[in-house]
Amino acid sequence: MNQSTTSITLGLLLLTNVVTAQEEQTVVIEEMIVTAQKRPENIQDVPISISAFSGDFLDESGIDTLQDLGAYTPNLSLSQSSQVANQRIIMRGVGSVGNNAIEPSVAVFIDGVYYPRPSSVVGTLSDIESIEILRGPQGTLFGRNASMGALNIKTRQPSDELQGEIRGSFGNFDAIRLSGNVSNSISSEASGRLSFHYSKRDGYGNNTFTNTGNNGDIGGWEDFGIRGKLNFTPTDTVEVNVTVDYSEVKNHGSIIEVLSDTVISPDYEGTLSAVLNPLGLTPGGPVPETTNTFDYTVNQDHADNADDKQFGGVIDITWDVGDHVLRSITSYRDWKNDTFESALRLPADLLNRVTSYDAQTISHEFQILSTTGIYLDYVLGFYVYDESYDIDQQFDLGPDFCGAVRNLIFGQVFQQVVEGALAGGAPDLATATAIAAASPLPTGASTSGQAQCTSGPQTAAIDSEFSQDLTSYALFGHFTVNVNEYLRFNGGIRWTADGKDGSYEQLVPNVILLPSTLNPLGINLRTIDSVPNIAFDDDKLTWMANVSYDVTENAMIFATASTGFKSGGFNSDGANRIIPRVFNSEEVNNYELGIKSYLFDNRMIANVTVFKTEIENFQDRQFDGVNFIVQNVGQLTQDGVEIDIQIQPNENFYSMIGFSYLDSEFDNFPNATALPAVIAGVPGENPRNLTGQRNHFSPKFQLSAMGEWRDQLLDTPYGWYLRGEFQHISSQNIGAETNQNPQSIQNGYELVNARAGITGPDDQWEIAAFARNLTNEGYCQTIFNQPIGTTIGLIDDDPGGTLGGMQRCILGTPRTYGIEALFRF
Repeated sequence: MNQSTTSITLGLLLLTNVVTAQEEQTVVIEEMIVTAQKRPENIQDVPISISAFSGDFLDESGIDTLQDLGAYTPNLSLSQSSQVANQRIIMRGVGSVGNNAIEPSVAVFIDGVYYPRPSSVVGTLSDIESIEILRGPQGTLFGRNASMGALNIKTRQPSDELQGEIRGSFGNFDAIRLSGNVSNSISSEASGRLSFHYSKRDGYGNNTFTNTGNNGDIGGWEDFGIRGKLNFTPTDTVEVNVTVDYSEVKNHGSIIEVLSDTVISPDYEGTLSAVLNPLGLTPGGPVPETTNTFDYTVNQDHADNADDKQFGGVIDITWDVGDHVLRSITSYRDWKNDTFESALRLPADLLNRVTSYDAQTISHEFQILSTTGIYLDYVLGFYVYDESYDIDQQFDLGPDFCGAVRNLIFGQVFQQVVEGALAGGAPDLATATAIAAASPLPTGASTSGQAQCTSGPQTAAIDSEFSQDLTSYALFGHFTVNVNEYLRFNGGIRWTADGKDGSYEQLVPNVILLPSTLNPLGINLRTIDSVPNIAFDDDKLTWMANVSYDVTENAMIFATASTGFKSGGFNSDGANRIIPRVFNSEEVNNYELGIKSYLFDNRMIANVTVFKTEIENFQDRQFDGVNFIVQNVGQLTQDGVEIDIQIQPNENFYSMIGFSYLDSEFDNFPNATALPAVIAGVPGENPRNLTGQRNHFSPKFQLSAMGEWRDQLLDTPYGWYLRGEFQHISSQNIGAETNQNPQSIQNGYELVNARAGITGPDDQWEIAAFARNLTNEGYCQTIFNQPIGTTIGLIDDDPGGTLGGMQRCILGTPRTYGIEALFRF
């Protein structure tokens, strides 16, 4: 760790000086209870790096989605790509894409149930009791695919008395949100709770392209969810909780702009204009908007539409048996997502990708929990998980596609004739070009290619099906030895066995899309592939060892060593060549030192963790211009500092500060994705060696701060509050392909939120005004290569230049504001 890191850490800790000695008060920071170790505990007694937020905090901050949560949590971020289904949950700079069969690096649990696909948790958060962010491997207690951490979400339980609330808001972009819940006892042994949410807004972007299927407004969103919970206590020792839920999200894609700084040559627009000209390969066709990345205005085909539905249920039974508690959690979940997207993002209806995701999961976990407070506390259990996952994808040709193919083939054959003439003795380029212009070959080939294209199927021109069945078993134990009232040793071990069986088949009914090895005029987009039997089996033993010591009544230090793993699996994407379909598991070693402390008579909490995480067989997607291929790439090391601070000097003011420093280095990565121009054929490093360089999505610094002042309105029973929030994220490379392309660096930026409100007696009602991204800061969530950009030459072919190409930016959320009303009963 360098000197600047230490200075920043000490500087943040010196913020404690803002809380000076005051007269004795009874004001203390409210205790936060978490279940990170499978039993309720004060967060300050849990010896791991953890942040937690109550449901009240989420409501007061206007946190509606998991993506919002990243603004408050050190070393947590969430980003989306061209598909909303492709959500990436990133912890300590590591996270997996969500629209294929790769397993996540950060596990999400809701009411004790594992949600395997990040895209299944993109909707609105509603009626939440708490969210716990557990950083570092959590494999011992939370199982597979928690190699970088876990999000443990708990929804509110039924109450014994009638209570409820209704909340509604209206904002710009015609955004409306309505949510509510009601809870009451049903009998002396049972109680129930019903909650719902509904939200809808217009899109954040405008589209000047008006072809069929396109609207001027793009990026609209609508979602609905309902949850019912029943609590039964048939005896004094048995408690049964039953939860059922349904949710649906409809969206019209992300706002995807050309990154204007990467349009480094006027030839880009000329090339696009020629390729998209329906009259032939000459300038005159339309071009995308390239001048202002952050104006939320595009000129391109954007007919995106997605419908995401899921439902499920869980039965959670606890039984007190003597000095032990037995717990059984059984769940079923069904998730479906149908996505239509304009694949090339150009001002023509060229190629549309239609994808259906379909997953059903069944899980059962059984736990034995000992009594706490004795010499040896323990949790024992077993876990069974079964998932069936299908991805069906097809590419449909738009009415403008075959004309563009004609122009592409003409250009390619024309260039081949020029090169042949030069090789055959033409004295200069001008002469060779004249020979090509007089040759019948370019026109003949392009006409034949267009004929092939139009005569083949236009719908499902490429058709692929991927299927996977997974069964996972695990046995686990977690033990705490309470040596005395100050010293504790924690240890855990988990054995996990995964078995996957799958199949992949891809057909290419329209032969113009085949590689040239199968069709001399083919444009090399996809090839025929059939792998009816794919298998992957692996078992791992993961463990953790921890020691914690109370140095004072209000301070605990701890040290941890732990391991984790992310299961291997199958490449589920199509390709234009035969690719390896199996990749191996990823293994993690993690080391932490930390301190948790109360200061100034419990008016301040300061928690600091220093960590080092080593990842072996790191799973990364390599991109070769057409294909995304998951591969194991060697070792990655992520290390740094995480700081959580809470301050409440009096009953009116509350503040929270989160800070993280992250150092990132590939210890061995010789086979990374090449830069775009190199992929297109310009001499350069291929594959690219990233050994010694940072991972993508790994900002060096993240800082979040919020402060809130609450008080009474004069001498009335009414209250008021004012809340401000600030977030800084330093520069990072957010390229979808891990190649450290300098064009995909997002510079550091800041976000500011504000909220002010008036509350009624006993907080029975509230009226508030809010604004998020108050300064309307423009930033990218993800940057990726312009699709087929390397094929048509949208590259920097100067050997001394960037060797990059035209890039696309998935825009972040612009400034939003509105009013909100709440009524409780």
